Formats: sequence, structure tokens, C-alpha cells
Amino acid sequence: MIQDKVRTSTYAHFILTNPALFRDAVVLDVGCGTGILSLFAARSGAKRVIAVDASDIAERAAKIVKANGFEDIITVVRGKVEDITLPDDIKQVDIIISEWMGYALLYESMLDSVLHARDRFLRPGGVMAPSQCKMKFSLCDAAEIFKDRIGFWDDVYGFDLSTMAEELYDEAIVDVVGPNTLLSEPCTIKDLLLGEITARQLDFSSSFTLVSTAERRTKVNSFILYFDAFFTISGHPVPSGTDVKFVKEGDVVLAEIWPAGGKRAPQRRQSQSADRDAVTSFSTGPQSVPTHWKQTLFLLREPISVAEGSTVRGTFHCRKSEENSRELDVEIHFSVKQDSEGPASETVVQMFKVR
Repeated sequence: MIQDKVRTSTYAHFILTNPALFRDAVVLDVGCGTGILSLFAARSGAKRVIAVDASDIAERAAKIVKANGFEDIITVVRGKVEDITLPDDIKQVDIIISEWMGYALLYESMLDSVLHARDRFLRPGGVMAPSQCKMKFSLCDAAEIFKDRIGFWDDVYGFDLSTMAEELYDEAIVDVVGPNTLLSEPCTIKDLLLGEITARQLDFSSSFTLVSTAERRTKVNSFILYFDAFFTISGHPVPSGTDVKFVKEGDVVLAEIWPAGGKRAPQRRQSQSADRDAVTSFSTGPQSVPTHWKQTLFLLREPISVAEGSTVRGTFHCRKSEENSRELDVEIHFSVKQDSEGPASETVVQMFKVR
């Protein structure tokens, strides 16, 4: 994940270009991994950073911290954030940073631990980074994915092995598609405000309306789900209508922080009025370069035919699996209305596992 430039550079940009936020702050890094986010926070002027991870990578993170000369600022704690106490009698922190997001945003359930840390340790008025994540949902023409995963089995050396593909419709597929595959404007099916949301609210149902943008009659063979992440200095929700940043192929995403020659970019003096609500963001959607989260595709057993203006309405249900809390159970109910005058189709229901 550290090689994911979109992910890493966005966190780096937020932390290193907001020294007024991090200077003399106490920072908690939940699920620190190698400790890269903790290193950014220390470099940005944090007074103290507590980096927490339950796995043995915490031991290597401690070595990395020492190798980079930040052992007086960063303390690595191995353990579950639900079980630990903060070192040196620290009771509260000013900022919580964490890269907790999974496939379809909520896979792996790490967000539960981050919210637990928030409720235990974040001071009133403290900042969560990221501060907001939006789950985006759209119609998709995943023809290449369908061909590789489903159509392949129709003719294997002259034999019909299509039985092998039957269960694939029950599994969400994590893969990458291009921006030209989107067949509607995406809608937000879940808006997570990290300073407020509770673990109970991570199981949800959301209605959606998707209007086809296909220029000619087209078969829709899947829905697509991805997420956008936002970072604000205040920790407050982004203003309505705020556009997410799309990174295109060839963009030099690290230039502002690490310019040519490897020297650190000079810290700019912050204007409090101008930067108070500055927003940093990234997208995992097809409009941006691929991230390690890719996109989540829900292939339809029966593709639907749409033309420009056709409307697909329905409800998206998502909950943690009872068998394995890391996994997600998704249920999509939808109907299609070809035009404003015609009737809607019968409601179709399809269920998926995200794992």
C-alpha cells in the first residue's frame, strides 16, 4: 500500500502542508503499519506521535522510527487500540490519522477500531484524518471483466464449462475499469462523517436513482462501487458540491512535497482565513488512476438495457457478515424505467459477498 502514490501522497500532502495544524500536536496513528504516516506527522511538527499496530510490523516500525531519528517524538505501541493505554500518562490526542479503508470502503471492519480510538482518546474539537468518506455508486459497462470472469467459461477448448461461472454472480469482484465504463453520474449511497458516525451506522440501507448517460441503447452488466476520501483542517464536513481530486496518468503527484533533487519543499506560510477550510482529497473511482483499492463490481445475472435518460431506481443494503465480520453482505434491489412515460420494470433483487 505504501507504493500506492495516490494514497500516500494525499496523506503526505495533508500532513506536510498543514504545519499549523500539526505543530505541537499530540497525534495518534491507528494501524500504523510501517509508520509512514507517523513520520509525516513528526516531520510536520507534531510534539508527540503514538503509533499503534496489533501485528508484528510494529517492531519494524519502531526500527524505522529510530533509523529516521524520530524516537524522541514517535512511540510505537504494539496492541489493539481497544486494549492499549497511551504512554506517559497521555489521556487525549489532538489528531487521529489512520489508513483504515478497505475494498468497498468498509471491508475488513478496521473502521470500528478507529471509531473506538476516537471515542476513547480524541479531545473535543479534535481532528480525524480523513474527516469524511463518500461511497459512490453507478451503472457500469464492465464488458472486459464480464468476458474474463464469466464469458471465458462458455467455451473452453470447445466445451461448455459455464457451470463454473454460476457462483461468480454471488461474489463482488474487485478490479479496475476505465472512466469510459461509467454509464451514469455516480450517486452517494453513504456519506461517512468520521467525527460523528457510530459503528452501528456502518450497517445501512440507502435508496439510489441512477440516470443513464449512454448515448445509444446499451447493456448494463454491473453496478460499480468506489469511494472518495476528504481531509479538512477543521475536521468538519466538506461544503456541498466540493469536487474530489482526480489524479490522471502522468500527474506528478509528489512534486509539491518532494521537488526534483529530493529536497523537501519549503514550508509555505499559512493564511488562516484562506486555509481554514482547505480540502485535500482523493478518489478511488475509474476517473482517477488506479489505487490498491481498485473498484468493486457487482455483476448482474440478467444485464439491463438502457438508453440515454433511462432511470434505474432501487435500494442498496450493506451489513457486516454474521459469519465473518471482516466481510460484507450486500443486497441490491432495483427496477428500470426506460422513459418518463413508460412503466417501471419488476423489482430485481441480487445478493453479493464482498470478501
